[in-house]
Amino acid sequence: MFFVKPEWVTHGDCIYSIDLSATRVVTGGGDMKVRVWSFQPMLADDDVGSSSNRLLATLSDHFGVVHVVRFSPDGKYIASGSDDRLCIVYRLEPNGVVKQTFGSTDLPPVECWKVHQMLRGHSSDVTDLAWCPMNEFLATCSIDNTVNVWKVPEEQHGGGPKPVWQLVANLTAHRSPVKGITWDPVGKFLATQSDDKSVIIWRTQDWTEVKRVESHFEKCLGNSYALRLGWSPDGRSIAATHAFNNTKQCAVLLERAKWAGEVFVIGHKAPVVVVRWNPRLFRRPG
Repeated sequence: MFFVKPEWVTHGDCIYSIDLSATRVVTGGGDMKVRVWSFQPMLADDDVGSSSNRLLATLSDHFGVVHVVRFSPDGKYIASGSDDRLCIVYRLEPNGVVKQTFGSTDLPPVECWKVHQMLRGHSSDVTDLAWCPMNEFLATCSIDNTVNVWKVPEEQHGGGPKPVWQLVANLTAHRSPVKGITWDPVGKFLATQSDDKSVIIWRTQDWTEVKRVESHFEKCLGNSYALRLGWSPDGRSIAATHAFNNTKQCAVLLERAKWAGEVFVIGHKAPVVVVRWNPRLFRRPG
């Protein structure tokens, strides 16, 4: 395993979110922009290629800090959430006309990413979002204490009316801002984490609350910018943030079905605010 930090991946302000697909990287920043980058130059041993084919597109449709960006599982869409209360869904148009925004000082785009849908359902900042692994739903959460679940419509070919993204669930059980959201890999459950010091597991069949977990978070002090929990690729556990074990700040693994923590990830000196699983499963030799 190795890490790279390309100096040319920048925004005009802090980068608050990053996501990867097979060939692209997307970032969201405090400059209110979403940027799409080519993945290949990041893997090169030296800085080859011009900046024009590193930066594929700059999307400037938000009017607030972009807190989160995520590719859809099929890589055709990018969803972004912002201070402006919007979740914007962009779609890659392979045959679209690539145009530079009038008055923009950004590099000309290489790819055509167009606004596909603007999802208006929150009354305050969108803090996190997640696509269902089967591309069927998109879930968003906000500091308005709620979680929204949107049905992703089937693609239409050959014209016709624009498909409607239907709001299928508005989940209101949290008592404080919701700052993290993750899907069960097989789509049966959705988990959310909030400043109310709880993780809630929801059943996607009827969007009812299955379990509220609070015991591992009761001793946590203060609030954090993010509480981005993550579901393991094999579906066995949820890695929840901002947990506390004895005197240690940590992440806790909540075992599936029991929804209880028996394994703690300890090592940070301050609260854990984000977790991300490697999408690949590894086995020990032999």
